[in-house]
Amino acid sequence: MTAKIIMNDRGNPPGKLADAELHFNDGPLAGLKLIGFALWERRTGGRNVTFPARQYSVNGERRSFALLRPITDAAADTIRCKIHMRSTMSVPDIAFDSNVLTFFLDANRGDYAAAPDDPLREERIAALRLFLFCRPFIVRTVTAEALAIKNDPKLKEHMSFIWGSFAECVPDGDQIEAIERRAQELEPFHPGQIDDCRILAEVEICDVPALVTFDTRLQKRLAPHTKVRIQTPAACWQTLAIPPGTAPQWSPAPEHPLSQENWWRW
Repeated sequence: MTAKIIMNDRGNPPGKLADAELHFNDGPLAGLKLIGFALWERRTGGRNVTFPARQYSVNGERRSFALLRPITDAAADTIRCKIHMRSTMSVPDIAFDSNVLTFFLDANRGDYAAAPDDPLREERIAALRLFLFCRPFIVRTVTAEALAIKNDPKLKEHMSFIWGSFAECVPDGDQIEAIERRAQELEPFHPGQIDDCRILAEVEICDVPALVTFDTRLQKRLAPHTKVRIQTPAACWQTLAIPPGTAPQWSPAPEHPLSQENWWRW
C-alpha cells in the first residue's frame, strides 16, 4: 500500500495543503484506491490529516462519521496512518526533549552568536537547523515540563512556541495507558528517570522516528531497547543528510535577529 499526495495548488479552500489517496498494490484490493483524505495546515501551527467521512445531521446539527476506523479499540489505531501521510510530504519528523527545546529558543531569540570556542557550538547550530528544516514534535511530557517553568517570561515563550510552532501528537485514552505501561517497561533500564522513559514511550506511539536530546545517559541506557533513534542534535542533523542549499521549511523574517546571521544557514 502506498499513499499518493496531490498538492493543492489552487489555495482553495484556505489551509488545505493536499488531497491524499491510499493505493493498494497487492492482495484482493490490488488496483483499487481509497480517496477522501486531506492534509491541512493548522491555524496554530502544525499539520493535520482528515479521513474519509460521511456527513449526516441529528436534530439539525451537522456531524460526520469516519469511514476508516480501527478494528479494535487498541492503541495501534489511525494515528499511524496520519503520521505516514504527513511523512509522505518528505519533511523529516523528529521530537525535541526539553533541553533541545531550550537550546532552540536561546538561538531563536538571538541570544547565541555561534562563538567558535563554544564546545556546544555544533549542537546549538544543529538544534536550530532541525527546527527550520524538519517537522519537530513536542510530546505531552515535554509540554508538562515546560508548564512547570516558574519564570513567567520563559514560560510564555516556551508555551507560545509549543502551541504555535511545533507539531502535535495527541494520544487517546488507550494510547495514554499504553504509554504508561511502556514507560514502566523502560524504567528498569533507566532507573529513577520515569519522565525520560515516558517521553520515549510517547515518541514511539506517535511513530516519530527520532528523539533529539543532549542526555547521553538517556541515549546510552534506552537506545538498545527501542527502534527510535535517540541522538544529539548534531548526530541527528548528520543522519538526515539534507543536501546543502536545500530551502528550509521556515526562514527568519527580515526583522528577526537571525535574518542577519549566516551561521545557521545550510
